[in-house]
Amino acid sequence: MISTINGSSTTSSELSKNRQRWSVYSGLWDRDRAQFLQRLQLMQERVSSRMEVVGAFDRDIDQYRTLESDIRAEEPTETINFVKVDNSLLKERLLELKDQWQQSMLQLLHDQALAELREV
Repeated sequence: MISTINGSSTTSSELSKNRQRWSVYSGLWDRDRAQFLQRLQLMQERVSSRMEVVGAFDRDIDQYRTLESDIRAEEPTETINFVKVDNSLLKERLLELKDQWQQSMLQLLHDQALAELREV
């Protein structure tokens, strides 16, 4: 009886660690994308050099490329004692969110470049 309780406690602890491991990617679902992009646009309006703006976008987009490889490196399934945890849907959704973030940033950069071209 005691070993069953201890085993359940250990399993619960390991499942909690599994959940915490995925929380590293919480910025993909926690952050308000529209608000972030608006702040990014305002910040870039204050920057004088177009190269600084493009460099900032490049760094941000590169962060999402790094996130993508980190997510892809995560194991899709894991067995914790007697529980099989399938994280494949979570991985898939995180990759979709990462794509949405990248696409939003690229769209903002595109819109800004188009607006500058129209001014010329």
